[in-house]
Amino acid sequence: MTQSSKTSKDAIKANADRSKPRVMRVATPVYDRHIEVSEDLRGGKPRVAGRRIAVEDIVAMHLYHGQTIQYIIDNYKLTPAQVYAALTYYYDHRDQIDQSLTDGVAQYERNKAARVSLVAQKQAALMAP
Repeated sequence: MTQSSKTSKDAIKANADRSKPRVMRVATPVYDRHIEVSEDLRGGKPRVAGRRIAVEDIVAMHLYHGQTIQYIIDNYKLTPAQVYAALTYYYDHRDQIDQSLTDGVAQYERNKAARVSLVAQKQAALMAP
């Protein structure tokens, strides 16, 4: 068989394969095994499967506090797949998680403003007759 006839037969076979109906495959995100949402844990926030650490905790540590991936893995006894799945989940749901982080900071600031410091309490007690 010559090279040109082999090439022609390959081209015909390739065209025949294109005429077959394509099977639709459903792609499952990789993080589906590593990230879960349970309404009864962490207020329904996405978290590492089987753990209480939320995706937003990992995001805050890594992106906002500058912790390395290895630091997070070592200190929270997570696997690289769990940490990377959390970051992947974050980038796929960025608006929701950024809003949750913003809400959390605002709640912290409200709580902080509502508290009276121990020093102020002691000073008030010393000044009272």
